[in-house]
Amino acid sequence: MSKPYEGPEWDIASEYSDFGDKSLVDDRQLLSNYFETIASLGEGLLEAGIPKEEKSHIADAQQILSVKNKALILVGNINTWANCIASVDAKNSQARALLAESQSFKARLGVALQDWQRWVQLVSSGVYQEFIEVREVAAEAYTLSRLRLLSSQILTLEEEKMLKTLELNGPTAWGNLYDIVSGGMNVAMPDGKSLGLAQAAAYMENSDVNVRRKAWLAQNSAWEEQEEAVAAGLNAIAGWRLDTYKMRSVSTELHFLDPPCHQGAISRLTLDTMMGTVSENNEVAREVLKAQAACLGIEQLGPWDLFAPPPGSKVDLWLFDDAIKLIRDAFAKVDPDMGSFVDIMVENRWIEGSDGKSKRPGAYCTRFPKSRTPRVYMTYAGGIKDVITLAHELGHAFHGWVMRDMPISQTWYPMTLAETASIFAQTVVLEELRNRGRSQSELLPILWSDAREAEAFLLNIPARYDFEKALYEKRAAGPLSIAELKLLMEKSWRDHYRDCLSEMNKMFWASKLHFHISGISFYNFPYTFGYLFSLGVFSRQKSLGSDFYQSYIGLLRNTGRMTAEDLAKKHMGVDLEDSQFWNESINIVRVKVNRFKDLVAEIRC
Repeated sequence: MSKPYEGPEWDIASEYSDFGDKSLVDDRQLLSNYFETIASLGEGLLEAGIPKEEKSHIADAQQILSVKNKALILVGNINTWANCIASVDAKNSQARALLAESQSFKARLGVALQDWQRWVQLVSSGVYQEFIEVREVAAEAYTLSRLRLLSSQILTLEEEKMLKTLELNGPTAWGNLYDIVSGGMNVAMPDGKSLGLAQAAAYMENSDVNVRRKAWLAQNSAWEEQEEAVAAGLNAIAGWRLDTYKMRSVSTELHFLDPPCHQGAISRLTLDTMMGTVSENNEVAREVLKAQAACLGIEQLGPWDLFAPPPGSKVDLWLFDDAIKLIRDAFAKVDPDMGSFVDIMVENRWIEGSDGKSKRPGAYCTRFPKSRTPRVYMTYAGGIKDVITLAHELGHAFHGWVMRDMPISQTWYPMTLAETASIFAQTVVLEELRNRGRSQSELLPILWSDAREAEAFLLNIPARYDFEKALYEKRAAGPLSIAELKLLMEKSWRDHYRDCLSEMNKMFWASKLHFHISGISFYNFPYTFGYLFSLGVFSRQKSLGSDFYQSYIGLLRNTGRMTAEDLAKKHMGVDLEDSQFWNESINIVRVKVNRFKDLVAEIRC
């Protein structure tokens, strides 16, 4: 029987109906053909690792690029479909097997492309210019230029192929193990129930502090039972990366922050400027926690209180349909087309919000490259946090939707810019909620949730960032023990939360999925970047008026073909390497926080 506040199940059968679907079988066979074509053409591009530059080789390189894009679409489609099933049912053995196969496809494609990639990176500038003159190749000029920037880090051809091959049974395998462990965990809840992690997380929004605390302790206790395996995986992934970076430090030393900055399409100066500005101004986020503690009638919040609802809230839970209507109305005020997009997501059943014991925790937006259609995944339980999470993920979906007619290579944007649309979306929804609030009691849960964003992006994310930096610095000397991981996590939290929490979450290194993703490191600072960047975008609505929406769409469509710095200069006229922009965005946060503090003072809760 469906629970009253449960979200819907999604439809992914439009891609493949089941594991025996002929389209799935055909796509897997096509991939094998593509790999053979790429490998065959690539063999003639190099001689002793040096690019050949005759006309025929330029044509071969162009053909490989075309086949590569077709292969990436199929690999992405199969991987997305398998991951969608595994997310809903982490114990589905067929999904696990297909997910492993799709990862194998990705590795095979990476190996097959090594000759071509080396040719692109090392070929002379004159030949390279001739190579990108073809229309399909020209569409990838930005992506290819980013690839050529890494030419100083490449190893021998044999080493590159070996690394790509071994990756599957190295960091990828450890990341898979984390997904299996987290998806299969049972949490012994204080009410006697045995729940999955995604279900247990809903208890953190309970109005009873004792329930929240016991639930938090139960979840951490469950993680402590898995800490040996999880610590081994974290050490292995970090160690693999550091060893790889050391190997690639051929001409210049490759710092562990260089790859995530390159992947995020930002400079180290932009990252340092942003994080430094946040650190200088993070007292604004601690003011939120102090005001919440006062409102809850306690001296200090505990880590179990970070998702606590406000006291006496009249609107505790939202039916899914009501949440959708709210989001649609908020989106439509930006532009009717944006509101209509929400209808498309609902009508096509592209949202997964059901409750399930074997569901993986967390929320995400993904897309099927073949159909260019998005999907949103979460466990919707009706809390205000769920409403905002739903808006956040629908923002991601909208970002991909407005790019669906573009060349596929231009639709792969970095995580830093990926958060622009999602956080913009949750911001407009929070504004809609605030504008609807009539009484103080109605406004409290709205401003409470809005102010909480400051804690998430100005305290929690920086704490994760500092932990990961310390992890890599210490991992260079050898694997870290569980005790050391707990100490590092505790210190990073204490450095940011200071006296605002009664204790720190020492098990956060284990419970936070982001630290264990094998494909990308520092899955944290892009969230703070996206939060502050999107506030800067949001603040321009009034000044641009009716021109804002088209300007916003133009910005989103350029996220896959510009660096963050170039995008900001073109569409916003700001310099991300200067602290002025980040201070202006933090001032917007300060206005939100002061609004919340004033309400708390008026209510005297």
